[in-house]
Amino acid sequence: LISAVKMATHNMSLFLSLCFLLLALQQAEGQNPCQDMTVGDCTVEGDNIIGSHPYPLALCQDFCGLDDLCTFWRHDDTKEGTPEECLFLSTDYHQDCKSFGGPVSGSISACQDVDQNTCEAILPEDCTYQGNELTDLEPGAGRTSSIAECLEIAQKLEVLGVKFFHFLISTEECQLFASVSSYSCTATGGPATAPQFDECQE
Repeated sequence: LISAVKMATHNMSLFLSLCFLLLALQQAEGQNPCQDMTVGDCTVEGDNIIGSHPYPLALCQDFCGLDDLCTFWRHDDTKEGTPEECLFLSTDYHQDCKSFGGPVSGSISACQDVDQNTCEAILPEDCTYQGNELTDLEPGAGRTSSIAECLEIAQKLEVLGVKFFHFLISTEECQLFASVSSYSCTATGGPATAPQFDECQE
């Protein structure tokens, strides 16, 4: 009888553990690891570019998907009407971005490993943030040399209300925000396997 009770208790423990695991997986499913994250100053080497065209964003993505060699596309609003407006690329250039912004609680590595077949893999680039900037807490231009350093500073200052960070490599600036109301971006890019950009905005 005692062994039967022990077995039943063990089985119940396993059952509860499985339930908690399934609940955690369900909660994780559907979450966007790149929520409110932006990239900038991404390195696009010449040998990575397999095509350049004056295509608007929708056509840029469409035609990349029809090109057997194109795995990533990038559209730049500032280059409208020129061949540099739409680039077809052979690799994930988002892995080579030197500027980055997002919530303090976000995971950069999780965003970099995002499912390439989802809307979350399409990222806004070269953005300007608008919001409640905490300039008094910022280290100042030229005092932060990497995304990782800026994120570490933002995380340590979270107790003082910092919720978002934005690192700019051009000025080595670590911008800190209590809130971000909006951001305006000049470029967008993503994998050929991602859903249509317009569908992702719905």
